[in-house]
Amino acid sequence: MYPFWSGVYNFLWLAGDPVKYWDFGSFHINMVGYQSQVIPAILVGLVFAVIYRFLKKHVPEVISMIVVPFCSLIPAIILAHTIIGPFGRMLGDGLAGVIMAGFNSSFAWLFSGIYGLLYPLLVITGLHHSMLPIDLQTVATMGGIYTFPVVALSNIAQASAVMAFVFVNRKDAKAREVGIPSFISGCLGVTEPAMFGVNLKYLYPFVGAMLTSGVMGIVSRLFGVIANSVGVGGLPAFLSMRGDKILVYILCIVIDIALAFLITVVLSKTKLKDMGVHYESGK
Repeated sequence: MYPFWSGVYNFLWLAGDPVKYWDFGSFHINMVGYQSQVIPAILVGLVFAVIYRFLKKHVPEVISMIVVPFCSLIPAIILAHTIIGPFGRMLGDGLAGVIMAGFNSSFAWLFSGIYGLLYPLLVITGLHHSMLPIDLQTVATMGGIYTFPVVALSNIAQASAVMAFVFVNRKDAKAREVGIPSFISGCLGVTEPAMFGVNLKYLYPFVGAMLTSGVMGIVSRLFGVIANSVGVGGLPAFLSMRGDKILVYILCIVIDIALAFLITVVLSKTKLKDMGVHYESGK
């Protein structure tokens, strides 16, 4: 007999396609992959933590080192394959469906702005990896990708916010040492150094980049920018755009850089600057 959520998953998402499974005699567990699925991993981690803390509190200290890890891991693995994994994948696919519906709606420009605003938060949690199946599906159903132009503009905004931070602290050698490499990698689509090394740490550059990403999400959608495929999520992203939208997208990139820089500099003069880590000069 199949576990409940495995059956639901097969019915809703695999539409009756045959699925390989582990046969344990009285029950089966489907061999479903969770590549690029972050939600199942988060849920399994939470369940494991709950089981571990419960056992740590109730198991005698003498046998705790052996019993607690083993008895926490085994139930977590079983639940991951039978309930949590399929359920988490359903949530991820549901999120994909909402995003696709949003970009297909009459308010697609507004949805694109919200997506751009929230995308940096997806990066922080790792949920941005779950967007790849969405992009692949939109290529097949819509003939292109509306999310990738917003993603690339978000990455460029993060990089530009770092450059604004360096400008605000331009007399400081430490700011240049940390900021310039982060800016370069961000322009090439790798935003983790910029995001975690500078923007989140000092907060106001991160907020500046988020606001810019939201605005540019609206602008790019109003211009009808669409990508042929997923490419480098930075300055070279214009190469992935449709031929008739390349020049428009280059204009979006220029506006994105200028706007992120300006907003971040303005925010550096507000109380938001004091809410992040206090900057220590590296002179």
